[in-house]
Amino acid sequence: MKTKSNSTTALGYLAQQMTKGSVLAGTGHRPDKLGGYGFPGLQEVTSFTGPFSFLGNFHSEKAVRYGALQFQTLEAAFQAAKTGDVDIQRRIAAAPSPKEAKAIGRALQLREDWEDMKEQVMLDLLREKFSHRVYREQLLGTGLVPLIHNNAHKDAFWGVYKGEGQNRLGKLLMQVREEIRAGMTEEQLRCFGQPQEVLVEIALEQLQKLQPSCVITGMALGWDTALAIAADIMGVPFVAAVPFPGQANAWPKQTQKQYHDLLGKAKYVVVTGSNELAEADIKAAMQWRNEFMVDNCTAVLAMYDGTPGGTHNCVEDAKEQGVGVINAYPAWANKAGYTESDKKDVRYAIHPQWGRVEVLESPEGKNLRAVAVQLPDGQRHVARRQDLKAI
Repeated sequence: MKTKSNSTTALGYLAQQMTKGSVLAGTGHRPDKLGGYGFPGLQEVTSFTGPFSFLGNFHSEKAVRYGALQFQTLEAAFQAAKTGDVDIQRRIAAAPSPKEAKAIGRALQLREDWEDMKEQVMLDLLREKFSHRVYREQLLGTGLVPLIHNNAHKDAFWGVYKGEGQNRLGKLLMQVREEIRAGMTEEQLRCFGQPQEVLVEIALEQLQKLQPSCVITGMALGWDTALAIAADIMGVPFVAAVPFPGQANAWPKQTQKQYHDLLGKAKYVVVTGSNELAEADIKAAMQWRNEFMVDNCTAVLAMYDGTPGGTHNCVEDAKEQGVGVINAYPAWANKAGYTESDKKDVRYAIHPQWGRVEVLESPEGKNLRAVAVQLPDGQRHVARRQDLKAI
């Protein structure tokens, strides 16, 4: 990647701009972390794998409830619904994988009315699964395209096998998607279908209000890119702080083109690390980039929802150095229509004895040694924080 400057030239320019006015350094989340899962150019989804694995019943990012029990996957909950025996349902809930949960379910004596009720059970479980913010927003990101559950295990009822099948799972997913869309405003739908456009609008609002003399952007997807676009639109000079030369190599081709076009418009491009560093320690590469931005700005303009990660580290670094932090996240939350419960998403962890547990709401305080947790079967216990591994 060609650069327009060495770091010495850029540092001199930034130092000069800091004496003239304000230099804003942008740090923020990717669109997917904010809830925007738009897939530009998507015509249809033909496989519930890869970026669309969240549509599958084996996906386990958020637990699904059935009755009084909590299951790691929708598949496990669906298998448990085949019987009214609570003990067997608990066995399924405790199964270590959806594959094993399915094996238990297939060996069951089915309830007499199962064939009549199974589609309604699946629909109810899909509604429960996609009530979770992270799943809901991923589903909205598919827009209005057909969802087709092609599969290799000869399931022509729930999916499509070799071009034939009823695709009932895909159709129920589209029904749930339409139900969710019906309860949302156009502005909310834009946040989840065209997140980059909304981020650029917010960035423009912030730059118009703050009137910086220069912007530093880390050139990542999401907020960083939005700031670069907004700065270019407004004619505000921006410095591209690139963590390593191959930053965009794995991005979609259309996104790579936008990235390189923006680099061509930057006042200066500074590469703060190497590809070798990124391969050895990607977090260190990002941290070097963040430190460069914080060290050479008068304020940080963040898109930060309070969760751990690189954005959190950059914000904390700025605070430690006495650099002001302006958080634009409330503008996104307002456009997306988030409620307080949306902002406090459920957290899960792994306990060495109990396995996957839900970490319940607890009093604030970093020094608490214990926290209440709930097991998949609904039992509640108190766990030592040091025993929990976040997932």
